[in-house]
Amino acid sequence: MKRPVLTAALSFLAACATAPRPDVVETGVAAGASSEGATAPAEAPLAALFRGPCLGRCPEYQVEVYPSGEVRFRGVRNVAVVGEARGRLDATQLAKVSELFEAARFNGLAGRYENIDTADMPLVIIAYKGRMVRHAHGDSGAPPELARLEDALDEALGTARWVAGEVDR
Repeated sequence: MKRPVLTAALSFLAACATAPRPDVVETGVAAGASSEGATAPAEAPLAALFRGPCLGRCPEYQVEVYPSGEVRFRGVRNVAVVGEARGRLDATQLAKVSELFEAARFNGLAGRYENIDTADMPLVIIAYKGRMVRHAHGDSGAPPELARLEDALDEALGTARWVAGEVDR
């Protein structure tokens, strides 16, 4: 069980690198549609969220938002969309993402909250402007604003349409 988590976490970390990516050609996939074979944007993500597996039915996925407003989702298991999907945020929604991290005082959080007090809880890695925080959901020492930030980021990025299959309202 640890090898898939490690592989997904390493992929996530590589995606959050602050170095610019090489130029790529966009494939023009519509919001929420599958983008098999699509390439990553040339810019580094503004923010990203990785939710790892548990022994139950925890959704496992990664979502990134870029300064351009592009949202990229990659569902692994226990999600409505397995594979890649895309969406887009407008300027107001994108500003809200930055506000969420500022309000949670993200830069003041420790880099790790991994003292597991409860077994079988997923690992979440959240990143903003290249800084990452690892959060094992069984760690009772993690500040409550961290889990609230994770959930608020999901809401701001509209991941429910890909995780639970909910339609945007």
